[in-house]
Amino acid sequence: MDNNKSSSNNTSSTIDKSTVDEATFKNTQSGTTDKDGFIGDFDRMGKPIMSTNLYVTTLQVDRNFPTVLSPEKIKAIVAHSESNNKTLLVESGVAYRIAREPKVRPANDILGTPATKYTTFRPVADANPCKI
Repeated sequence: MDNNKSSSNNTSSTIDKSTVDEATFKNTQSGTTDKDGFIGDFDRMGKPIMSTNLYVTTLQVDRNFPTVLSPEKIKAIVAHSESNNKTLLVESGVAYRIAREPKVRPANDILGTPATKYTTFRPVADANPCKI
């Protein structure tokens, strides 16, 4: 994710080091939550049905996720995913808003895994109102 911000005099740009600029994206499973927890949806063949929500992880645990991913950012994320032979299901032409408070999973020395920060983004409803 490109997070360049213009300086106040517009003669140069600086990189915002407080915002996550590298992450991995995957779809979440569609389903519902009840008193017993999450119940995933499956098709007739038993394959999980995926949603257009995006589960995002990063190793940049000291940085913040952006609140909103613009339609242009989503398009770039999908293009990057496709260049790596992976398909993301997304709502085209809409922004994605952070849906859950980001959490940090601590490093695990036994398993040799680094600390990661993760959250979920959901598509924003169409912002073009119609007259009724």
